[in-house]
Amino acid sequence: MEGFTIRGMTKLGRKRLLAYLVFATLLLVAVAAATTAWVTGSGWADAVISVQGIVTVTAIAVGGFYAIYKFEIFRDFQPHLTIKQEISHRRIGERYVHISVDARLINSSKVVVHIRNALFRIQQISPFSDADVEKLFSTFTEFSDTEKYLQFPTIMEFKRSWGHDEFVIEPGETESESFEFIVADEFDSVKVTGFFTDQLQVSKERMERGWLAVSVYDINSEVGEIQ
Repeated sequence: MEGFTIRGMTKLGRKRLLAYLVFATLLLVAVAAATTAWVTGSGWADAVISVQGIVTVTAIAVGGFYAIYKFEIFRDFQPHLTIKQEISHRRIGERYVHISVDARLINSSKVVVHIRNALFRIQQISPFSDADVEKLFSTFTEFSDTEKYLQFPTIMEFKRSWGHDEFVIEPGETESESFEFIVADEFDSVKVTGFFTDQLQVSKERMERGWLAVSVYDINSEVGEIQ
C-alpha cells in the first residue's frame, strides 16, 4: 500500500486540495444553517447563531490543514536513516582479496523504519590506463548537470530482501547488516555502495524510497580497515 503524506503531494495538488476543502466548508455551513432553520422552524438569524459552533470548529480544522501545508509541521515524522560503513580486507589465496563490509543503520527519526530490500555493489576505482580514464570522463560529460555521475565498472553486486516486519529499526536504535566480496588482487581502490529501501512507501514514479551509503576503499596493504 502506498503511503500518503501532505509533503509527498505536488504543489498544484496541495493547492487544489486546499481549495476543495474551503469549498466543502462553505457548503457544509450553508447546509447546516438551512437544516437548522427547517428543523427548528426558527428564522435564519437563529439558524446562523446555532451554526456558529460548526463554523468555529471547521475554521480551526482549515487553519490546521493550512499550517501542515505551509510549514510541513509533520516532516519530523518522516523516516530517516544514517548509514555508516565499516570496511576491512585481507588477502586469501595467492590472487584474491576478501572484503568485509559492516553497514550500521541508525534510525535518527521519530518513527519506525521497515527495511524491504538492500543492494550491495563494489566497483573498480583503480587501476585504469589514461585511455580508460578519458573514456570514463567522456561518458560523464554526456549527462545533464542534474544527472552527472561517473560510471565506474561494476565488479560485483547482489541483493537481499526481507519479509513484512522482518527487518525493523525502532527510533533511536541501530542495526547492523554485513556483506562480503571476494575480488581479484589486481584492484588498488574500490567503491563500495550499500542501498537500503523502505518497506512501506513507494513514490508515484515507482521509485523506491531509500538510503544510500558510499565509501571509497584503498586496498594498499596486507590488512586494511576503514570506518
